[in-house]
Amino acid sequence: MSKSDSFYVFQNEKYFPGLDGLRVIAILLVFTAHPRDQSWLGVVHGPIGVTLFFVISGFLITHLLMKEEKKFGKIDFRSFYMRRLFRIYPLYFAVLLLYVFLILICGFSPERKDVLIDHIPLLVSPFPELTWFFHDSQNSVPFNGSWSIGIEEKFYIFWPFIGFFLLRRRIVLKLIFLFLSFVFFALCNEQNNILLIMAPYGPIAVGAFCAVLLNCKRVFLILEKASHVLVRIFLLVFTMIISVSSSEVLIGGSLYPLVAILFGINITLHLASKDSWLIFQRSRTLRYLGIISYSFYLTHNFAVNFVEGIIPRRDSDLFELSVSCLSLILSIFVAAIFNKLLEVPARNFGRRLSESG
Repeated sequence: MSKSDSFYVFQNEKYFPGLDGLRVIAILLVFTAHPRDQSWLGVVHGPIGVTLFFVISGFLITHLLMKEEKKFGKIDFRSFYMRRLFRIYPLYFAVLLLYVFLILICGFSPERKDVLIDHIPLLVSPFPELTWFFHDSQNSVPFNGSWSIGIEEKFYIFWPFIGFFLLRRRIVLKLIFLFLSFVFFALCNEQNNILLIMAPYGPIAVGAFCAVLLNCKRVFLILEKASHVLVRIFLLVFTMIISVSSSEVLIGGSLYPLVAILFGINITLHLASKDSWLIFQRSRTLRYLGIISYSFYLTHNFAVNFVEGIIPRRDSDLFELSVSCLSLILSIFVAAIFNKLLEVPARNFGRRLSESG
């Protein structure tokens, strides 16, 4: 395959198996933040898994939009928003209803009943992210993982309109807009006020920026040359060291923008490379875990709370780690059920509906 051929293969690609592998890393990181014992798991700063999710989302959505723009000259916004609507919200509201049923009707976690009632208006609004930024740290809002869905929701609404309507077919202007947006969001990350809520859009802007770059033939070929396996291994190890070095990698921390950039560079060089040394592209099991990652993200707390509710805490780090492993296994099982019974049917229905228009 010539260098030019490798670019056109990438440009026309709809599905990147390697991204499913990165989603596995992301969901495992997120999972580590939720078991009751953090003596072992806390060192990896699990919430950065959401940062990785944001970078992946920014890349993938932008790449698919650029592919459609190149093929048809414009974006079918009705079809795009229809697919996103049924991709996100059927599962989201099903999980929210399950929280309401278990806490308000069945009486589980009675200490969280009032806080859930207080925040239901936000959870069903276009701004569920406010529940993350404005809650009592001693009694967090049930379904507080919904905050990231609110962030992605606004990305899906505004970026296609800005990047593929106002800036249609203007590659350089797209890059300038995304760069300036990232700078603005990085500045928001340093604030201790309402502007902090804008910081998570920074990683999404990084992913989108990488997608635009990779869809430029000349840049792609340069990155392909730079994507030697040793370079990628070095960057991956460096990113891992930074990620576990300090809690400053979390939202509001000084290293938060840097980690987003490192995630973006890793993804960019991996996708530009001629070879893939990651096992994720070759393992059907890991790829499946990546496929069910959205269901896992929304439902894993049910499994964690159930396992920890029936197994008493012991003063043993090894025992608590074993409980976390059991919670992980059950989380995968629960996610697989939600994916098969709800997520996939809703997604397929949305695709059919978008195509019928």
